[in-house]
Amino acid sequence: MTQIILLRVLDDILRMLHPFMPFVTEEIWQRLPLAKENGSIMVTPFPKPEERFDDEEAEEEMGLVIEIITALRNIRGEMNIPPADQVDALLRVKGKGDKERLQRNHLFIQNLARVKSLRVLERVQKPPYSAFAVVRNVEIFVPMDRSKIEEEGKRLQKEISKIEKEIDFVGRKLSNEQFLSKAPPDVVQEEREKAAQYQALQGKLEENLKKIREALSG
Repeated sequence: MTQIILLRVLDDILRMLHPFMPFVTEEIWQRLPLAKENGSIMVTPFPKPEERFDDEEAEEEMGLVIEIITALRNIRGEMNIPPADQVDALLRVKGKGDKERLQRNHLFIQNLARVKSLRVLERVQKPPYSAFAVVRNVEIFVPMDRSKIEEEGKRLQKEISKIEKEIDFVGRKLSNEQFLSKAPPDVVQEEREKAAQYQALQGKLEENLKKIREALSG
């Protein structure tokens, strides 16, 4: 049954991809063990949605799981945790429904977010030092050593200082009337785009630093 479902899914994916990747999809499709009414994927019907596969409850459940995995990945990025390192995670839920749904899908969360130990509990104290996020009614905690959090805070502060210097340098350029009048328009536009990128990056770094300070405050 699993093989039949995988074959069906691959067949539909190839049909949908064919307009964008005609040669590769044709080659793969020709090798599938299917009863082919048409000699080419080019003239096979495009897949259509089937209502019998609609499952709002499953969609809602998987949506929650995806959001939690995304939040955990964001925490890893914000705290500069190497991809190979696994973390511990604690999920505090408000009801048995969310608890059961997350426990059913704990392997997906662990594997896709690189989580070593995952606990899903209704009543639990927030760890003393932890990165924190909220997804719907679920509070996410990733316990961390205070020293690591402090180290990351110092790194972010240095990055912010570097970005501030870059913003100041570009700002002085853009406020220089001689530069604006003599430089080609595309060069001026490039500097303006650079300034906008630096400011966006500064905002992101400051947001991450704020989260670290909140984690250190307990």
